[in-house]
Amino acid sequence: MNRILQGLLAGPDPIGNAPTIQLAREVAIELIERRADAVADAITEQLSARKLAEYDRAAKQAEALLAEADPDNPAGTYGALSADVAAGTIDPRDGQPVATLKQAAEVIMLTRAPWEAALDAQRQARLTAKNAVRAAASAEEVEQILAGITWPAV
Repeated sequence: MNRILQGLLAGPDPIGNAPTIQLAREVAIELIERRADAVADAITEQLSARKLAEYDRAAKQAEALLAEADPDNPAGTYGALSADVAAGTIDPRDGQPVATLKQAAEVIMLTRAPWEAALDAQRQARLTAKNAVRAAASAEEVEQILAGITWPAV
């Protein structure tokens, strides 16, 4: 059994109340949230808040450009994508600098996909585990749920 959970359920609380399934649920949900935060932090550890905001803005522009009727001749203005073209961002598909806004948009979406998938997997693991804990009928079942959580590799 998880040592924190085991300690809390081993005996009465400091004011003499017997441990309850509700206490087990609350502790387990807190443990799940802490682990989920650690996983998310590991996924995004190399990205500062500024970079996350910058990448989010670039991804929104990339999505908008790729949704245009003719992304090779866009009607909109895309500052973040223009910055990639001007800076000569390297396209990992061919090792060459991007030459068009469309290429910049494709690279942004390509490089964003893996960490978005990892964050989505972290969210699914977190929410699924919390829902299972809320439905658990015993502390032992809560422990089994905690032991069975599959977090994404980081």
